[in-house]
Amino acid sequence: MNRMGWIGSLLAVVLILSGCSQYSFKEKYLEMFQPESSEPAQLPESESSISLRLPVNINDSLNPYDAQTQMNRTLLPLLYDSLVKVDEHWQAVPYLASQVETQGQVCIVTVREDVRFSNGSPLTAQDVLYSLQQACADQVHYPQLAALVESAAVSGNTLTIQLTSADQNFANLLTFPIIAQGTREEPLPPGTGRFLLSDPSDREMEPNSQHFEGTGRVERITLVVLPDDETVPYSLKTGIIDCVFSDRSSPEVYGMSHVSQTVAMTNLVYLGMNQGHELLGQADFRVLLNQGIYRDSLAGRVYSNRAQEAYTPFPTGFWQASDRQPTQKLPTAEFDIAMAALGLEAKDGEGYRLFEGERVSLRLVVQQENDYRMRLAQELVESFSGIGIELVLVPLDNDSYFSALQRGDYDLFLAEIKLGDNLDLTPVLSGASVGVVDSIYDLTLLESYGSYLRGEIECSAFLDAFENSYPFLPLLYRSGTVSYSHNISANILPTSQDIFYNLAGW
Repeated sequence: MNRMGWIGSLLAVVLILSGCSQYSFKEKYLEMFQPESSEPAQLPESESSISLRLPVNINDSLNPYDAQTQMNRTLLPLLYDSLVKVDEHWQAVPYLASQVETQGQVCIVTVREDVRFSNGSPLTAQDVLYSLQQACADQVHYPQLAALVESAAVSGNTLTIQLTSADQNFANLLTFPIIAQGTREEPLPPGTGRFLLSDPSDREMEPNSQHFEGTGRVERITLVVLPDDETVPYSLKTGIIDCVFSDRSSPEVYGMSHVSQTVAMTNLVYLGMNQGHELLGQADFRVLLNQGIYRDSLAGRVYSNRAQEAYTPFPTGFWQASDRQPTQKLPTAEFDIAMAALGLEAKDGEGYRLFEGERVSLRLVVQQENDYRMRLAQELVESFSGIGIELVLVPLDNDSYFSALQRGDYDLFLAEIKLGDNLDLTPVLSGASVGVVDSIYDLTLLESYGSYLRGEIECSAFLDAFENSYPFLPLLYRSGTVSYSHNISANILPTSQDIFYNLAGW
């Protein structure tokens, strides 16, 4: 029996006897796939080189347009470059592009002329056009790109992209991997990345000596085969691998290593509202409802600080809103006066506000399968009781949850959406993010947002309009986590697109 056949038999035995010695099996499995002479990354001196061991899934591809697992997609930015990189402030920084200009519905990309693929051929604008076409065909990983690109054409070393609608942040979507023209179907298309891999079966990545940025002190990357995501935390804890990224909000993932960093992501957790409700349909009431949310408490108590407070609908640190201050909470007396103006002055014996003689009680629909969202909902119940608003939790399974939203059978709902790197808020502002496409929350605000995307008004003007309406209440932006070995003491600056963002400076 060959090696893989023996492993398959062993897996079958373990499935039958899974309650007996699960961890000893993992140890044996992982030992078998550790590369010979695999040594941990060590930094005895500041000038020493670094060797990394990173996980790879052999049942998945390293072709950037076929890879599906988090393990393999984390490796892609090492092998394949993109036109831009999005920095920690959500600003596009030219990379394979020497310049990107977006005006209205046209984006002009000038391609660097000093770059070569791993097969020795020079990078051209035709390669970029070819790669753009592959990315637009990948609706899973690049849906926003596919929706915005209408056509593209090459002239010399420039690529002109015609957009379906104006988006001044379109350049943020130019993070798709660039491959050589005509190589889409190859198992490992040529790339221009910081590291080279000769064959998908190889387990050693070598530095690309021709790369314009370089790899800093990282001189070797060893790929360690892992059978599935469940073995990743164990492999990090036992020193089999050196670095892992996770975008899942689970305590098991967060506990992978004592050495970790949070990574800002575009996963917006928000509170949606039914504007057909007599009170929720009033912008003044929605603005006051926002006063009942203590976001710092939510981030700490629900997500163990693996989330950032969302005081605006954009992520914290977004360069166009970085100077935006959180809306100041009204003093109690002023808050009560504002509530009284809406007919909500009286309270019942339990301190809840009355409207036309009835307690203000709002039904909050939440997905019961998501433990974190359930905990978040319970925190909101407590928070809103502080301003005299009763929330009644309605836990539903996923199908019933979306069905209730489409029927309008809710007052409030908790939801999470992963925005594109261009931070397009249109799906949330329109209700399309949860399938409520016929419910335009605030048409005037949507028009204001369109003016912002076209560059006709500043971001601050849109945010002013948003805070006068609050068609939904942004709560948090969930963070990812990079966990790494105690042996690594580099100045790591990860982003959700590339956890090796500043590798050249390690």
